[in-house]
Amino acid sequence: MRCALCHNGETRPGTADKAFSQDGMTLVVKDVPAEICENDQGVVRMSEQVVAEYLERQAHV
Repeated sequence: MRCALCHNGETRPGTADKAFSQDGMTLVVKDVPAEICENDQGVVRMSEQVVAEYLERQAHV
C-alpha cells in the first residue's frame, strides 16, 4: 500500500512502539501492529481501530 504520509514509499505490515499521552500520564506500548514505510524515515501508520483500542486501555490504567 502507498504510504499515506510521505506519498512516496510502500508500506509493509510490522510493529512499532507507541507512546500515548493524556492528562499528564504517558503510556508506552511496545509491538503495536502498524504499517511501516519502506523509506525507513520513521513513518509509521496505525489503524484507527488499533489506536482506539489502546486509548481505551489507557483510560482504565
